Amino acid sequence: DNDFVKGSYVHVQRFTHNLNAWQALSIEEQELVIGRTRLDAELLMPINANSHAARSELKDEKGEPLLLHQGMPFGTMTKQGLLSVTCAASGDAFTQM
Repeated sequence: DNDFVKGSYVHVQRFTHNLNAWQALSIEEQELVIGRTRLDAELLMPINANSHAARSELKDEKGEPLLLHQGMPFGTMTKQGLLSVTCAASGDAFTQM
């Protein structure tokens, strides 16, 4: 990272959702995937290390976020998903996802 001091890392990804498969999961299964309760978005404890919450809400030793994320939904009648832009001060943050 010495060559990129004070630089930024950007990751852009387009996710296509299979909403039929997602809706076929039980609420409990959906909560395990996300790592939060569906009703009030509370973190599940103990948190599943492979859940979305555990892998995307990364913090440093001071509790500061390692990633800045912005998502924008997209969709047509046949395809729906999310365009995701994630920024970080270090490429190491992306290896923890």
